[in-house]
Amino acid sequence: MNQYYPYLFQPLRVNTMMLKNRIIASTMGIPKSHELLSTTHYGNVSIIDKSVGGAAMTFVSIESAANDNGEFPKHDRDGIRESISVARQYGAKVGTWCVPRLKQDAANDIRAHYDGKQVLAPSPYLTRSGARAVELTLEDIQGIMKQARNDALAIKRFGFDFIYLYVGYEELTTQFLSPVFNKRTDEYGGSLENRMRFTIEHVKTIRNAVGTDFPIVILLGASDYLKGSYQFEEMLELLKRIEDDVDLINVSAGMDMIPGYFPEDQIIEPELGLEAWYSVNGKHCQSIFEPHLTNVHWAKLVKQNFPNKLVGVIGSIMTPKEAEQLLQKGVVDIISMGRPLVADPFLPRKAMQGQSDDIVPCIRCLQCYHSATEHTNVQCSVNPRYRREHRVPLKLEKSEIIKKVIVVGGGPAGCKAAITAHDRGHQVILIEQRDKLGGQLNLAQHEMHKQELKAYRDYLENQINKRDIQVMYKTTATKNLLEQLNGDVVLVAIGASPIRLHFPGEQLEYVDYFENVYPKLDSLKDNVCIVGGGQVGIELAVELLERGKLVTVIEMTDQIASQGHILYRAGLRRLLKRFEKQLTILINSQCLGFSESGVKIINKNGESIIKCDNAIIAVGMKPNREEAFKLYGIADETMMFGDCEKLGQVVGATNDAYFIAANI
Repeated sequence: MNQYYPYLFQPLRVNTMMLKNRIIASTMGIPKSHELLSTTHYGNVSIIDKSVGGAAMTFVSIESAANDNGEFPKHDRDGIRESISVARQYGAKVGTWCVPRLKQDAANDIRAHYDGKQVLAPSPYLTRSGARAVELTLEDIQGIMKQARNDALAIKRFGFDFIYLYVGYEELTTQFLSPVFNKRTDEYGGSLENRMRFTIEHVKTIRNAVGTDFPIVILLGASDYLKGSYQFEEMLELLKRIEDDVDLINVSAGMDMIPGYFPEDQIIEPELGLEAWYSVNGKHCQSIFEPHLTNVHWAKLVKQNFPNKLVGVIGSIMTPKEAEQLLQKGVVDIISMGRPLVADPFLPRKAMQGQSDDIVPCIRCLQCYHSATEHTNVQCSVNPRYRREHRVPLKLEKSEIIKKVIVVGGGPAGCKAAITAHDRGHQVILIEQRDKLGGQLNLAQHEMHKQELKAYRDYLENQINKRDIQVMYKTTATKNLLEQLNGDVVLVAIGASPIRLHFPGEQLEYVDYFENVYPKLDSLKDNVCIVGGGQVGIELAVELLERGKLVTVIEMTDQIASQGHILYRAGLRRLLKRFEKQLTILINSQCLGFSESGVKIINKNGESIIKCDNAIIAVGMKPNREEAFKLYGIADETMMFGDCEKLGQVVGATNDAYFIAANI
């Protein structure tokens, strides 16, 4: 029995398959067979890393459907064979999904058969994006069942350890169950009995193909959070019909579909436009504004109704401690982790060995997910190996030439650079102006929704302290000091500073800047006005709203938090909806200054005064670029990165820091 996490590291039998622990590496889109040996996929923090890191179960997907003989195309086989082989070397089990599809659509499963013109679905409809859903015929359904049998046989014959079925999100299995998508009048539509028929047939077809001794795991969507869709009680009724055919029920909720795929009148938050999709999607891909353990209540209900079935859960279980507590209480039998294993694929191994303080915490920034769906570079904010596993070494090689490296700035970028340079074997000196490391991450200790950022700050500080890195606190990096230290390399990461617009009246007692306010949030009076509706201002508003304050936000543009990616904004808007009675947002409004009467503003309605007890200026940050330029020319090698070069998020700062330091 493991002395650190005795429940998490108990073996578990699933049908004929024995798992070495209770940690599943969530699918996260499941890398496809042709991507297994590359790094082009959102979910592919490689299956190899996750297997070596200690996960008991991992996944790949098959891009092409099996033929009538139950064989995969040749171009799929090499990647699959290699992934299974490597995973098993480290005791992991490898499965793949078996989704409903037609053979002619083998390159795209049914839900993703989307080209802007046509979607295959239980019933026809015109989506908001203009995609036209075409109703599956009875012949099509028969073809899907035939293909399911061929795919299941191929999966078993090829050597996979289990089959993973999606009965959730927006797969056909739940589309048929949902009155939103299923408006058929034949034997597959109308009554619950008819709406369940497709899924029951699909599951039983696969069970009959593989036999009783082959593990079948299902992902269960407890709710899709669409108006008028299936009820949880209906999903329970479906489970009763397939209970004997599945071995493990992995509970999740929400949707993960292409924007515009569902009918506009069924969207929970239609006023958000495209953000509505992200809002629904975010129910299972949680932002920092959502609590941990998102779907535990659903999993608990499933376990109560099916006490003799193995039940797992997916949804913002971020730490081994949280997982251990759920298992200890008997809420579930197994835990799925997605983004925590993106941040650190070696989380299971570190936890098992009592090295929890070395686990790189996921900061729930959604950067990995957002960048995979938008026109940006796919990265993880805290794991530079993400999608670069084959060119970024697992362990840094020691440099042949040992250099004296001076890192200026102890924020996330500076800390990451110092750690990386040290691991390369260099002598490292870290200069920090304040009395502690972390930079802007230190604000997180005052924010209710930033526990992950605080954890990351603590992680960085801990890693610095564990290494032979000299830290010079309360020290300004002047030209004279750097000359005295005589470093071979100077890495400048001095961050950004609050913008000062010097409003008339800002010296009044009730006016202050946001960075001064954070340590005393609880002491502010009841009525607060925030000048600035960017990311800084809105996050400050959230903290004040959580403390019961009345908040007015003044933003000169037509959108709040415009710097954040769309998933972030959707999560933020969901949270702000809870405080509609406490919050006033004035967009297209400009602050003119402050008086004894209140905050002076001007907008389309003319000039007015906003009365408040406290006014806080939060108009954003500016790079400390000029200060950084002054430090060039002192050492042979000088590089700047992070916010002092260009304002950005943690992802850019830490990734740049790693690669710059790794190549010194």
